Amino acid sequence: MPEPRSAKAHDPDRHLTSPSTARPAQGLAARCSVPAFGSFAEMLDHCDAVAFAVPPAAQPSLAAGAGEGRHVALLLSRPIAGDLAGAEELAGACSWT
Repeated sequence: MPEPRSAKAHDPDRHLTSPSTARPAQGLAARCSVPAFGSFAEMLDHCDAVAFAVPPAAQPSLAAGAGEGRHVALLLSRPIAGDLAGAEELAGACSWT
């Protein structure tokens, strides 16, 4: 049995992809019978809600951008920002309806 390898070890036969890498994402989406999108913004146009798993300092700009021009629910982790300025930026970008 081969020895387990660290996930951090360099392996030229393995590549990480993300939804923004269109060709690999389209193949995976087809195998899983789910839609593939060409961009993050295009994906957001088809969402009712968005959840982020990012550090607090990154959350305000991502969440504000996700909600910009869209009526989506934002599910945010606490703290919602890395500092008061980030929290105020996020609050200012939200529509409270």
